[in-house]
Amino acid sequence: MRSLKTNNGDVDYNPERDAEAFNNSKGDLDANLYDCKKCNNKGYVGIVKNGRMVSKECECMIVRRQRRYIKKSGLASTIKNMTMQTFEAKSNWQKQMKRKAKEYLESNAGVFFVGGQVGAGKTHICTAIAGKYLKAGNQTLYIKWRQETAWLRMNMNDQAYANRIQELGKVPVLYIDDFLKTQSGKTPTESDIKIAFEVINERYQKNVRTIISSELTISNMMEMEESVASRIIEMAQNKYVIDISKDTNKNYRLGVKK
Repeated sequence: MRSLKTNNGDVDYNPERDAEAFNNSKGDLDANLYDCKKCNNKGYVGIVKNGRMVSKECECMIVRRQRRYIKKSGLASTIKNMTMQTFEAKSNWQKQMKRKAKEYLESNAGVFFVGGQVGAGKTHICTAIAGKYLKAGNQTLYIKWRQETAWLRMNMNDQAYANRIQELGKVPVLYIDDFLKTQSGKTPTESDIKIAFEVINERYQKNVRTIISSELTISNMMEMEESVASRIIEMAQNKYVIDISKDTNKNYRLGVKK
C-alpha cells in the first residue's frame, strides 16, 4: 500500500470522500484486456485505513497479468482445448502420464519431461501443465525448439543471442516443445547441442520451472549429450521424467489407442 497525498491539507481532510473521488476517477489501463468497474481501470482502489486514505492494488490486476501472460505465451488458442480434463487416459501408460503431470504441479521439481513415441499426447499433457500455470497468473513462455534454434544459430555471434539465452533462462515457466528436434530431422549438430546446454544450464542454475516434450527419450539424450540429460533428470528429481516406448499403437493420430 502507498499513501496518497491530498490537496486540501489535514484541516478539512475527509478520507471517505477522497477515496470515493479516487475510485470514481478513470484510469488508462487496457479496457479490452479487462474492463474493471471497481477501479475504473486504474489498477488501484482507494480505501480508508487508520483515518487516512491509502491505495491498494485492485484485484483486477491478477486477471490482467494472467491474460497478458496468456496472450504473450504462444498458447492462447491451445490451452482452451488441451487441458487435464480433455486428456484421455485409458491405458496404464496414459494414466501414469496424467498422474505424474498432476503430481508435478503440486511438487517443487524444476522439470517435467516426456519423450518418445510420436502422437502419444506429449504436447497435450505439457500444454495442460502450462495452461495451469498461466491460469494461476504465472508468466509462461512456449517455444517450438526448431524455430527457436533456427533463429539462435543465425545470431550466435551477436549480442542478441546472449540476450535471448538469458531471457529463456529466467522466464518463470518455460515450455519447450519438440526439444532437440532438428530442421532436417537428423541428429542434432554441435550448434544444436550447444544451444540446448546453454538454455538448460541457465534454467538449472536458476532452478525455474521447465516443461519439456521431445521425440527423444531421456536415454537417447544421455547417449547424445550427458551434460544436458543429467541436468534434466536432476531438475525433475528423477521422478518427473516419462519415456514413452516406440509403438505406433500409441499414436492417437492414427486413430489407434491402446
